[in-house]
Amino acid sequence: MEVILFTRRNIYERDNGKCIYCGNSISFDNSVFVHITLLSEGGKTDWNNIATSCVSCCQERPNLTNEEAWTKVKYKPFNPNKETN
Repeated sequence: MEVILFTRRNIYERDNGKCIYCGNSISFDNSVFVHITLLSEGGKTDWNNIATSCVSCCQERPNLTNEEAWTKVKYKPFNPNKETN
């Protein structure tokens, strides 16, 4: 199995170019990469906690608790190196 590197481009591709919060399609150049659980709350910078977001949803993110952020996600981030189809 070829290992998929943890990069911004690969996160975007894993997320099919869609915002984790609203589900809208966004271009790579207009995407923001967010920690679902904030670093200050113990979140990690890894496949399971980083996702693609649009700018407007990202701007709303500071008003969400970590629990609210997780309940608003349209999909659960995952490590494509460990997923099986």
